[in-house]
Amino acid sequence: MTQWFSRYTSFLERNLNAGHGRHSLLVWGLSVLPFVLATLLVTFLLARLGVLVEWVWGVAVLYLCMGFMDTAGKAASIAALLRNQEQEKARQQFELWTGVAATHLSDAEICNQGIQKTLLGAYQYLFGAMIWFVLLGPTGAVLYRLAQSVKDEWTQDDQPDTGAMGSVASSIFYWLEWLPLRVSATSFAMVGNFEDAMYCWRTQADRSPGKGLQLVLASGAGAMGVKLTGENGQELGQGAEADADFLESSTNLIWRTLLMWLGMLFLLMLMQWF
Repeated sequence: MTQWFSRYTSFLERNLNAGHGRHSLLVWGLSVLPFVLATLLVTFLLARLGVLVEWVWGVAVLYLCMGFMDTAGKAASIAALLRNQEQEKARQQFELWTGVAATHLSDAEICNQGIQKTLLGAYQYLFGAMIWFVLLGPTGAVLYRLAQSVKDEWTQDDQPDTGAMGSVASSIFYWLEWLPLRVSATSFAMVGNFEDAMYCWRTQADRSPGKGLQLVLASGAGAMGVKLTGENGQELGQGAEADADFLESSTNLIWRTLLMWLGMLFLLMLMQWF
């Protein structure tokens, strides 16, 4: 979340949050909806200038709502260091990337957590916004990104006074990410090992509320043919143990999925023109 948006939501929280659900819903609406409506208005006005102008605006908004390049670069860098037997440098980069102490982690554990962070980062900061862009255009991308930012801000462990607000934000975002989670998991299967990805999705993903991210991890790991260890020792995926090659392969899986989606967006653009 950018600093200015964080300050804006904090200002609303301090002045309007009284600890009740309706107040939390009001703060959420004032945090997100003005920017969503402004995006909708600008999109409508630019559409009157022509399809090309509207398309350029949409691409610019989508780009601002995405942010996966840093994750991909760090995953590839750590994989290269591990291959070159530079474990100490790899651990340092892993700690800077994840905030998790890596002193006592083995190479396999670093790769295991790195693959999971890469898959989740791709969904959270790339495909989620892209899928809502396909559904609702620039307005959908902005809605998804801001709703995610508010949810992340209000559910931080160091903010105990935002309990009701965190609950409201999480509930709203649960419905906003229901479809993107499943589309992302299906996309991973389509560009990887489809049969194994769908099997892992069906048998390993916890379908209870708040556990939807396991869909992405199970499908992604199955598509890659790697076995990961999730929270509480849960097994995700199947195949060989995580190593540096699989860590790099996780970024390749993301780029293949991205190319597939960019192709779909290009076809949608052509349909608008013709």
